Amino acid sequence: MEQFHSNEYFSIREMRRKEEKELGAAYNKVSLAPIIMMAVSYIISFVYYILTLFIPNITSDTAIEIVNFIAYILALLIPAGVVFLLCRKNGDFPTAAPPKTSIFFPTLALSFGVSYLGNYVSNYIAAIASYFGITFTQPDFTAPEGGISFFLYFIQITIGAGLFEELLYRGVVLGALRRHGDKLAILVSAFLFALMHGNFVQMPFAFVLGIFYGYMVCRTGSIIYSVIFHALNNTISVLMTLCLELFGEDIYYNISVCFVVLSLVLGAIGLTSEIIKAKRGAVPPLKKDTGILTTAEKFGRLFRSPVAWVTIIIFGVMALGYIEIGG
Repeated sequence: MEQFHSNEYFSIREMRRKEEKELGAAYNKVSLAPIIMMAVSYIISFVYYILTLFIPNITSDTAIEIVNFIAYILALLIPAGVVFLLCRKNGDFPTAAPPKTSIFFPTLALSFGVSYLGNYVSNYIAAIASYFGITFTQPDFTAPEGGISFFLYFIQITIGAGLFEELLYRGVVLGALRRHGDKLAILVSAFLFALMHGNFVQMPFAFVLGIFYGYMVCRTGSIIYSVIFHALNNTISVLMTLCLELFGEDIYYNISVCFVVLSLVLGAIGLTSEIIKAKRGAVPPLKKDTGILTTAEKFGRLFRSPVAWVTIIIFGVMALGYIEIGG
C-alpha cells in the first residue's frame, strides 16, 4: 500500500513538472509578441529617420501618417506571424467565420457595459495613485489636421486596431494557450494586451476589455465579434476626443454623461440576456483545465518565464515614463 501511494505521488509530481515545462515553453513564445511589436516599430522609425536625411519631402504630416500607418500594421502582423509559426502545432486558433447572429446584439449591448467597467477601474486606480501624489499620463492621441492625414489616423485607430490587435492577441496569443484552458488563455492574452499599451492610464482598461474580447472569442470560436467590438470602442473614443476639441468641455461633459447612462442601460440589458441564456443552457461553456495545475497556478507560472519578465520590464519602464510625481 505504501509503495502504491509513493508511486502515485511521484507520478503526480512528474505530471506537474511536465505541465509546468509545457507552460513555460508556451509563455516564452507568446511573450515574444509585444517585444517583437516594439522592435519592429523602432526599426521602421529608425529607417524612416535615415530616409528623412536624404529625402526632405517625406517629413510632411501626410507622409508621417502614412509611415505610422504602415509601421503600426507591420508591428502587429510580424509578431502574429512569428508566434503563430512557433505555436501552430499545439494551438487552437479561432476562425474568421461569422458566428451566430442571434447573440450579436445582446453581446454588443454588454460590450458597452464592459467598456464602462474598464473606464471605472482605470479611473479608480488613477484616483488611488493621485491620493499619493502620483499622476498617470498617456501618449498624445490628438487627431492630425488635414483630410488624408486624419483619414489614415482614423482608420489606424479604429479598423486597424480592431482587426490587427485582435488578430495578434485574441487570434494568435489566445489560440496558442487554449490547450491549457480557456480561462488561462483569456487571462494571459488580456495581460499581454494590457502591457502592450505601455501606460497606466490604458492598461487597466485594456485588461478588462481584453478579458471580454477573449471570452467572446472562446464562446464563438471566431474573432469576428471581438474585432467589431474593439473597432467600435475605439471609434467612440476618437469621436469623443473630437467632440472635446471641436465643441469644448461643456458639450463634451453633457455627451459623456448621456453616454455613461446609455452604457449602463445597455450593459444591464446585455448582462441580463446572458444570464437568462446561461440558465437555459444556451451559453456554451469554456474549455475546462485538463492538467494537474489550477488556473491560478498556471497563471502564476507566467511570472517564472524569462521572456515574460523581459516583456514586463520593458513595458513597465515605458509606463513609468508616463508617471508624474508631485506638482
